[in-house]
Amino acid sequence: MSAARRPRTRIRPPKSRTTGLHTQHTSILTTPTPVTLVASHSESQVARTENFSSTWPILARVIQDTYAYNTANLSYEELYRNAYTIVVQQEGPRLYDAIQSLLRNLLRHCVRTRVLHEENVPPPTLTADLLSTGSNEPVIAESTPDPTGYRQLDPAIVDTDDLVAAVSKLWTDHRTCLEVTRKVFMYMDRIYCPAANLPPTYNLGLTIFREEVLKYPSYPVEAGILHYILEQIRREREGESIDRDTLRNVMGMLRDLPSTTQRYAPSTYLTAAEPALVEATAQYYAARGHVWVQTNDSPQMLHHIEAALAQEQRRCEDYLPMETYAKLRAVIERDLVTTYGEQLLKMPNGLVDMFDRDRRSDMKLLYDILSPVPTCLAMMKAEGAAHILHIGELINQKHSTERLKAAAVVTPRQALPASSGTSTSATDGAEAPPSPTQWVQAVLDLMQRWATILTECFAGNGTFEAEFYRSFSAFINRHPRAAEFLSLYMDEQLTKNAPRRVTTAVTDAPPADDETMAERVLEQTIGVFRLLYDKDVFERYYKQHLAKRLLLDRSLSDELERRTVARLKVEVGQQFTTKLEGMFNDMRLSRDTNRDFSVYCEADSAATPAYRLQVQVLTASCWPTPSAPPGSLLHVPTTGETATVAAKSSTESTAAVTTTGDGSTTGPVAVILQTELMSGAKAFSDFYASRHSGRRLTWQMNAGSADLRCQFQGKRYVLNVATFQMLALLCFNGVAEDQTLTFKDIQRETGILEYELRRSLRSLACGKYRLLVKEPKSNDIDPTTDRFRVNEKFSSPQARLKIRPAATSGSQPFRSDGSGRSASTVADGTTDSTAVASLPDGNAAETEAEERETKARVNENRKNLIEATIVRLMKSHKKLDHNNLLAEVTQQLQPRFTADPAMIKQRIEVLIDREYMERSPDDRRVYLYLA
Repeated sequence: MSAARRPRTRIRPPKSRTTGLHTQHTSILTTPTPVTLVASHSESQVARTENFSSTWPILARVIQDTYAYNTANLSYEELYRNAYTIVVQQEGPRLYDAIQSLLRNLLRHCVRTRVLHEENVPPPTLTADLLSTGSNEPVIAESTPDPTGYRQLDPAIVDTDDLVAAVSKLWTDHRTCLEVTRKVFMYMDRIYCPAANLPPTYNLGLTIFREEVLKYPSYPVEAGILHYILEQIRREREGESIDRDTLRNVMGMLRDLPSTTQRYAPSTYLTAAEPALVEATAQYYAARGHVWVQTNDSPQMLHHIEAALAQEQRRCEDYLPMETYAKLRAVIERDLVTTYGEQLLKMPNGLVDMFDRDRRSDMKLLYDILSPVPTCLAMMKAEGAAHILHIGELINQKHSTERLKAAAVVTPRQALPASSGTSTSATDGAEAPPSPTQWVQAVLDLMQRWATILTECFAGNGTFEAEFYRSFSAFINRHPRAAEFLSLYMDEQLTKNAPRRVTTAVTDAPPADDETMAERVLEQTIGVFRLLYDKDVFERYYKQHLAKRLLLDRSLSDELERRTVARLKVEVGQQFTTKLEGMFNDMRLSRDTNRDFSVYCEADSAATPAYRLQVQVLTASCWPTPSAPPGSLLHVPTTGETATVAAKSSTESTAAVTTTGDGSTTGPVAVILQTELMSGAKAFSDFYASRHSGRRLTWQMNAGSADLRCQFQGKRYVLNVATFQMLALLCFNGVAEDQTLTFKDIQRETGILEYELRRSLRSLACGKYRLLVKEPKSNDIDPTTDRFRVNEKFSSPQARLKIRPAATSGSQPFRSDGSGRSASTVADGTTDSTAVASLPDGNAAETEAEERETKARVNENRKNLIEATIVRLMKSHKKLDHNNLLAEVTQQLQPRFTADPAMIKQRIEVLIDREYMERSPDDRRVYLYLA
């Protein structure tokens, strides 16, 4: 039981004489009883002195025997009782002083004999002066610190190895003695020492050891020990083997010994050894760092630093306090990392080279070493971001608009002889020209590489991720056609039978089907979309490409299309995807309409066309083209119609021509269909009119396709061609083999615009599959001189051929949506046909003229959005100053595009002219809303 919990009996000098049988010891254990015989005070003092004089030699001999390794026959119970009696008799001060004096004498004797190896040293005394004195004042001597510092210690004079070995052994013996002393004088430690505000005997022994051994007046013991420690650690750092057991014992000694006599004083290790060790470590690594950086490259230097940190950690785990490791690590980080951090990053094989060579282990090591130093971490982050920007600029240059323009120029090919029926292909060994999708692929690969590095090497550092993505966003948005290229890439991934290149993101994934693979790639593509500033431009292109996939039935999966739109909706909002969702709804309704039309034809055999007809009826407001170019429309009068005027339908479509009952047209020339084709279109028009009163279909012939069955040299083929190509080929039915048709003949018979007809004939006579022979031979179409006939020698190993209209060197005179491609409300009546959007085939980028018109259309849409946003804000706030209005408009439009301040100012002026708002008469920079 501790002294705090044990009831204490206050001991006073006896007031009455007691017999010799009753001692103070018995009075502390039993209840005092009054007696009649009381000894005088002087007699009691004499008795206590005699008792101390007889008991102390026994206790002192125990302490001496402990140093002599003679503790086998000790009776701790008897020794404890003797010490207890002395304390109870109020002789605690004398006992405490006697212990202190004896320990000092013993340690002085041991230092002279065992450390200094002196001869003829007299044995320590039992301090007879203390046995006879009655002083109650404890005496704790303070020795004067040795003025000789460890730096002035000459190892040639002092054998530090022998010194430390002797002190280490002495420390072990002294600690054993203190353990015995603590057990014997436990009662004094618990009762007397706290009352007298003195340290217990164990702590007293530690203080005495520091003063009598480490601070020995005539010999630099402490300096020798410190010199030994530093030298041993230096040797170990150089790769030599050392006596770790002795070093561990000495370190434990310094950690246990207090630096002063004050209570809670720091240890000698903290005040003397650790500062010296930290300073020596700094000097060592400063010198080593200078050598390493001169003779090693960045990875080697990093491995040296890593090894140094690991060695210091193991050293602290073995014999140094773990608290010291933080200070040693700070020294290494200061003298090696902070000093050479920038050099490590910018060396020829620094961070840039590590990334280019995909040396992830080195990058991880670089991050682990630099990350504890904030300045180095910031430099590393900046270096990585700058390299991303540099690589991005190289990607932009490689896939620049100029290079794409050069690649888009049709390379003249050798004209085949008229008798040849083989198809041509690209020259073997020629380098593939750059494509828009390659730019996106390069960006995705770069993003995925850095994402992997960020996770595996940079511990997913959030500040690194943010800085890197700022660099990605910078170079992506510097490419003038990033939105278009991204949409083309997504179109490639979502199209059936399109070539799919597995990105770095999924190379380690298990094999998957096309849909799963495409979904993985699209997941990465959304990351690029998230970085785009002008998402409204992307929306415009994506709608065009989605229309092509839906109308041509090229989508890899309807479910994948919907999931992609859902992801875009999460990124930008519902307004972005409303029309896209409307396109899916039109396709669903068109399937129902075609099914009902089949039932209608079965019920009325006279209305059944001679071919299979599929029609897509689309909502004009949802699809990317509001109207078709003149010359690509077809008027199909319904039964009983004599004269109708085109009018805008309420929901489904818009009509664009005025017709009479006999099929003549007023206004632009319409496409001419053969009688058997017109019958199918008329049958569908009658059916649709019977189901939907008040609606009028606009048939767009530039947005269709057909499957034609033909035969060359006894072999049957199925040709998948556009509607205009089909009409051109049908002109040759009934024409003799040696008879030719001019360009004007074909145009007069079909009513197709010159631009569209040139595209169609060029693909049929100059393309890969030359179904027609053109005279004279060239790679382009000349409407004034060219003549055409069927190539009777045509052959192909494939039975089903897909021929798309080719591009022409001339510009397109009419465009329905500013992009040169119409994709609007469609109903096509062609042999085994499906109405489609006349959108670009493959992954072709826009021409300069198309790009200019797309930008013009986008700017018009932006003006409307800016005006609507300004009106909405002014209606909400009623009053706003110019700067706040500008900031709020920019913020609200940020998810769709980055608004130009000049355009915002212009729209404000327009709204003021329209009297939606006005300037405040008190401050012209403040606007007021007009209800």
